[in-house]
Amino acid sequence: MAKTDEVKKIERQRKAAMYNLGDRTLTNLAAAYLIDSSKDYGEAVNSAVEEHAYETSEDPKYIDPETGKVVNLTKSIFKKSRQDGKRYSGNVSEYDLIEGSLNIIGESLARVKVKDVLALMGGNTFQKLKSKTKSFKHADRYVSELVQSENEEEKELGEKMASFYFTYLQNMVAGDALTSRANQVRSGLEDILTEKKAA
Repeated sequence: MAKTDEVKKIERQRKAAMYNLGDRTLTNLAAAYLIDSSKDYGEAVNSAVEEHAYETSEDPKYIDPETGKVVNLTKSIFKKSRQDGKRYSGNVSEYDLIEGSLNIIGESLARVKVKDVLALMGGNTFQKLKSKTKSFKHADRYVSELVQSENEEEKELGEKMASFYFTYLQNMVAGDALTSRANQVRSGLEDILTEKKAA
């Protein structure tokens, strides 16, 4: 394969990965998995995430970076769970679905550049960093390139990028879920006060 074809292929995969990382359903389900697996959040956050991120999620779809095709995650997991390839023999749990979403997000994260991760985490963060330093040396490197590097410092940076992104994702989804729950409580009080005023 010619170098330009390889570059085009990698860019196509990056574009698909960015779509996946920006998909609210996939990120909500992935965060639900991470939050449920963590001991850092407690029952209040976990139940808020279940109610306002997990239960409100639509049937997850993603773009397969290899083929560029849209894939229904639920159907894909069902097919992968078949026993000896026998039709309709699969068994899938809610856990399989949220774990599958996390896997898609993890695989997608590996296919984007450092500057993409920064953009996903804060929009203009990359521009701020770029303006403060003469050369922001890893901006155009792919996360997978860093993680697989022979250089220990680069490898550690790639692993930290993934860790920071997943921590950010968990906190964003947990925060949104708690805000939704708080708004629900406020609406409940408003409804009670409105009813009394009308009576």
